[in-house]
Parts: sequence; C-alpha cells; structure tokens
Amino acid sequence: MSSAAAIAGEDFFLTMQYGLLKALLPHLEAYETAHPNDADPQRFIAWLSLRQGGNATNETPQYAYDDLGVLQLSNFWYRYTRGYARKALEGTPLGSFDEYAYLDTLHHQGPMGKSALIQYQRHEKPTGMEIIKRLLELDFVAQTDDPSDRRSKKLHLTPKGKEVVETLAPTIQQVARLSSGNLSPIERVQLLHLLQKLETFHAVVQAKLR
Repeated sequence: MSSAAAIAGEDFFLTMQYGLLKALLPHLEAYETAHPNDADPQRFIAWLSLRQGGNATNETPQYAYDDLGVLQLSNFWYRYTRGYARKALEGTPLGSFDEYAYLDTLHHQGPMGKSALIQYQRHEKPTGMEIIKRLLELDFVAQTDDPSDRRSKKLHLTPKGKEVVETLAPTIQQVARLSSGNLSPIERVQLLHLLQKLETFHAVVQAKLR
C-alpha cells in the first residue's frame, strides 16, 4: 500500500472513530449551558433522550433520577393499564384483570396449588383466596387432591374456564399493546429488561421478608 493510500485509510478510520463524538458535542454544549454544575452522565442521557424524542427542552426531567418520581409514574401507569383492562372486561363474567391473570396462569402453567398460584401473582394470601373463591363459584376452576400430598389441593381450569381464557385472549392482547403506548419496539425491549431486573431484585427482598 502506498503512503498516500495509508494516510487516506487513517483519515477514514479517524472519521469513523470520532464521528459519533462530533455528533454529540453540540448536545453536550447545550446540556452544560443549561446545567453548568451537573456532570452526571445518566442525567445527560435522560435529557438527550427527551430531546431526541421530540421534547426539546433545557429542563432535566426530575423523574429521570428521582426515586419518588419513578414510584409515582409507575403507579400512574399501573392505574392506566388497570383501567383499560377493566373497560375491556365489561360485559364478561370476569370482574377484574386479576381473575383473568389467575385463569391464564393455570392455562399456561398447568395445575397449581393455591399458595403457589397466589405467590405467582404476587398477591397477599387473603386477596388471592378471594379471587380463587370467586373463580371456583363461577366454575372456571376446580380443585382436586394433590397426588403428592393428600392434605393439599390442586387447582386446574375447567372447560368453561379454558373457553373464557381463549375467548378473551385477543382482547387482553389489545390491552397489553395499549399499555406500551407510543414506545418503539426497541424501547419496549428496554422496558421489559428493566422491569425484569426490578422483579429479580424485589423477589429476593420478598423472600427475605417471609
């Protein structure tokens, strides 16, 4: 390779190597102007994410790094999704999304003990027992002796319960899609990853509290 070609190759490499940095510099300058005493890269990332999302602003969102904000917004999201599910279940035999969730779990996981099903749904025992009682009364689930422990019972779907799950599945899928709002496919994957990380953390905490 000639020296001229080598130099051209190095120039191309440097252009590729620092192109992203050059693109970031105007954003860094704008952020430092708006927040001269803030050198936290996580807050810069949150700020840049908002600007790139079409919400150009010099204000750093408080909820980007405020634990109380995370709690509040996650609670808002929970209320929105519960409202969508409640609306979707109007006119059906089910009174809540929790009832559907219990049926769907039995549909996919197979027969389960009451305690295992309640724990799977992350409910307190009194709440879970009320849900199971109602599903038994509706004849959507039935209980039989546990072959491995005659003192225990196993819950399983009845044909009636299976029909309800399969009939409502497309509607619940629409609710699930609506709950993701205007997130892009990549953002949905990122959110799922973060929620799974939180689930793993809190599962350990809960295990220690029992």
